[in-house]
Order: sequence, then C-alpha cells, then structure tokens
Amino acid sequence: MKNRHLIATLAAVLVMQFLQACGSAGGSGQPAATAPPPSVARALVLAPHDAARNWRSVAVSADGARQVAAEQGGSIFTSTDYGQTWTKRELSGVWSAVASSADGTRLVAAELAGLIYTSIDAGATWSARAVEGNWTSLASSSDGLKLVAADLGGFLYTSNDGGISWSARDEARDWMSVASSADGTRLVAAVTSLGQLYTSDDAGLTWVPRESATGWYSVASASDGKQLAAVDSAGTLHLSGDYGVTWRATLSGEGWTSVAMTADGSRLVALAESGSLYSSTDSGATWGTQASGLGWTSVASSADGSLLVAAASGDKIYTLTREQ
Repeated sequence: MKNRHLIATLAAVLVMQFLQACGSAGGSGQPAATAPPPSVARALVLAPHDAARNWRSVAVSADGARQVAAEQGGSIFTSTDYGQTWTKRELSGVWSAVASSADGTRLVAAELAGLIYTSIDAGATWSARAVEGNWTSLASSSDGLKLVAADLGGFLYTSNDGGISWSARDEARDWMSVASSADGTRLVAAVTSLGQLYTSDDAGLTWVPRESATGWYSVASASDGKQLAAVDSAGTLHLSGDYGVTWRATLSGEGWTSVAMTADGSRLVALAESGSLYSSTDSGATWGTQASGLGWTSVASSADGSLLVAAASGDKIYTLTREQ
C-alpha cells in the first residue's frame, strides 16, 4: 500500500515540475508575489569540476574546503580542496541526499528507497545504519551528531548520536526537505503534495505546523534557526525572520529546485528549473539573477557564502564565487 502511495506521490511531483517548467503551476489560489528589484550584487562566477553525471545532492563544510556530492544511481564523491578535485568512494546506490558537519569529517548519505549511511572520516569509509525508508532530505548539526531525515510517505527521523540510532517523529506525511540550526535544536521540515511547513525547537521531539501552500520542495536555515527560506510548488520563494512563525513571499514565477543560505542568513541563493540562479546579499531584500542553461538539482553554501557548490543533473559539479 505504501509503495502505491509513494509511486502516486512521485508521479504528482513530476507532473507539478512539468507544469512549473511550462509556466502553468500557479493554481494555488494565493496572491502572486511581486519580485523585488534587481540586486546590485556582483554576479556569481561558475567553475565546472569533475565529470558529467546525474548529480542529485551536495553538501559543504563551513569553510568550503570539504565537499560531498551524491550521484543518483551511482557513487558518493568527496573533495578536500574546495571542489577542485573529487574522489570517488566505494559506495553505490540510488542516492537522494547528503549532509555534512561543519568541519566536513562527519557525513551522512541516504538512498531514495534504502538505507542511511554515515562516515566519520570525511567519506573514506561508510557504515550502513538500520533505518530504511524513501529518503528525500537530510540535515546535520554543526558537530554532526544531531541529524534529521525526511521519509517520503513516512515519518521524520532524528538521531542524537551521529546516525547510530534513529527515532521516528511526528506523523507519516510526504516529507520532502529538512534543514537544521547549527546546534541541531531548531529544525524546519517541508511537506509536498498539498502539505505544510513544520518547525521544531526541541531537536525534533515536537513539531508545529506553519505556513501552508500547494506543497513545498526545499528549505534552508541560518545557524541560529531564526532566518529561514522555503520554496513551494506554486513557484514562490518564502522567507521567515522569526523561526518560521510568519513568512513573506519574495520571489515568484520559477520552478525552484533548491535553496541555501549563509550562517547569518544574509546571503541566499536559489536555483530554478529554468537554469537561472537567483542570489541575494541583503537577506532577500533584493535579488540578482543570471542564466546558466543547466539543470540544477542542489546547492550548498559555506558559512560566510564566499563559496557555493551546486549540482547539475547530466552535467558537472560547479563551484560558485562572486566576481572580484
């Protein structure tokens, strides 16, 4: 029964993404957000790395030096030189998500329909954990000990010991994305398929429903958990400055795939299905945009935003820096 529900949910998500790409996903009944004026921030410089693969998810250490990337239907890759070179790890699967501790030594990776794996040596070796699910997203505290995982059609799961043991939280929902504060106590989770946003201030023990929409795709959090960002299936990017209690729409008209922010929440980047990159250096007050022609799937930011890493399906991994 769960498998039929999962297939139906994935089909609905794919249909919604198709409609977004065609510019027809605006049937939420909510007023459209007015795009802020263009930002005067310097453009992002894209540098390609490694080979063309079906990249699904990326994560980065606080200083940007250590990076991890997951290839859907392939391997896990790691970098220790700011994304310049990549090492293939002997771990294969249908990967859906990766997350990293602040120093990049503790990593966690999840399969779309399989297990969660953890590493305590920057990806050199991995341990399979006894949790199986249809994983869509992972988030980690800065020390890599507090983890949260989203199971599509299942529960949210949290771990306080670096992924050795896990506890099911809240209710079975179509969880799509999760994000965490640096200390792992404040969490935000997104539900797709006509779902809501949920927040927790006790490391996932209890959850409070927040903003509702037609469904949500990606969330991001600042280190204190106060500044949050979320993109919905109607094509709108939302921001919160009060731990998710209230939200405001800031950008609309795109089919978003991923959003990331810096530790202080001042710098944000959002990737669109159209290949466009949107970036802000003033907490989302103004935005700059640039085209790339790439099929973006995931983006992650160093703590200060000086380096971003982004994944493109059927293409390469890209590091993004601002023009000097």
